Amino acid sequence: MIDIETLCVTSDINGNIQDLKHVKHSFDILPENKSENIAWIKQHGIRFSMLLPVKKPGPYYVRVSVQDKDTGKIGSAYQFLEIPDLKKKGLALSNIFMITSADDLVWMNSDVTKELAEGEFSLVFQADEIRSPALRTYMFGDNLHTLTMIYNADSKAIARSEIEMQSVLYKDGKEFHHGESRPITPDRVDTPKSIPILQRMTIGSNMPPGDYMLQLVVTDKKNSKKKEGGASQVMGFTVVEK
Repeated sequence: MIDIETLCVTSDINGNIQDLKHVKHSFDILPENKSENIAWIKQHGIRFSMLLPVKKPGPYYVRVSVQDKDTGKIGSAYQFLEIPDLKKKGLALSNIFMITSADDLVWMNSDVTKELAEGEFSLVFQADEIRSPALRTYMFGDNLHTLTMIYNADSKAIARSEIEMQSVLYKDGKEFHHGESRPITPDRVDTPKSIPILQRMTIGSNMPPGDYMLQLVVTDKKNSKKKEGGASQVMGFTVVEK
């Protein structure tokens, strides 16, 4: 059994804490191949999730600390994100989320988040889990899956293929690849307030190890010259050698 406690907070650009969540996690390690599972954990870590509702839109730093209850050791990480104000007119984008596969979209829309919000829960760990996307590190041949939500899109503009998305990849601050614009064609155009966009990129041999930045740009062609006619988000990841 591995017991950890996690604390997650959001703070504004002035460092003032806005939201806070404390959750306990317990992980059971299957007795079969226990030594192999423990070795895998030491190398790859454990994947877990927690839900932190945020009271209002705006730019935030999300900070998470994790404590191993047995050893008392503490680790921490942070990330900047922006929660769009959907009351404002025009297109908006969520942050870009690294996911394991398209199946994660089903998980995000399920009742699992309710369980995560309640407090302590238990997961059974086994070493056949894939490397966590939270690490944001990829090797040659890996598939990088991303999820982005488009908000406030005009249904008529979608039907006329006037809402387009473009991907731009940067390496070391320089443009590495410029993707072509493509129209957004969701399965349903009658609910344009929240459109999930799933993308997959394979790390090819032409991508040397190093730090990369992925930028997604969404544009309403008819209103492209207006402030509300476009939105963009960026996300960093690293390519490593095997």
